[in-house]
Amino acid sequence: MDDLSDDDEGVAFDVAPAGDHAAEEEEEEEMEITPDPSDPERRFCPRCGTMWGPWEDKRKKKLMLKCRNCTYKEPTENTTPVYENHIVKQLKNTLDTISPSVGQDPTLYQARIPDPGCIMCGMSEAVLFQAEAGSKANSLRLVFVCKNSQCGHKWINE
Repeated sequence: MDDLSDDDEGVAFDVAPAGDHAAEEEEEEEMEITPDPSDPERRFCPRCGTMWGPWEDKRKKKLMLKCRNCTYKEPTENTTPVYENHIVKQLKNTLDTISPSVGQDPTLYQARIPDPGCIMCGMSEAVLFQAEAGSKANSLRLVFVCKNSQCGHKWINE
């Protein structure tokens, strides 16, 4: 650009080519900052003093400490392995997941069953509780478990 207007004189722009962001990030990772002696447990960022947050470097498969404010990060000194638990709740049949011993639980509501009582043993007492609770419950479904320890029959009353 040889033609500069009066407004552009004296102004210089430093433009980095695209793709240099990765190099900048590696420079940040390699930059050594001395630990703060007043923070021996390394709970705070050495640059800005903000509390660390855990962060996973998926490329290196390492647990890192990352500042939530200035994006400074460094590997943790902890060598304890990190585990992920993926809990999937898939209940095909609610009754199959309930132990018959629930019928002996004194903390559950005790109910008298009208005649003929339990269809398996004739017992007139059962414990009951709500099958599903919270916002996911479509309707109030009560689960009954026979109090007879030899029976343990389970049924749902909707």
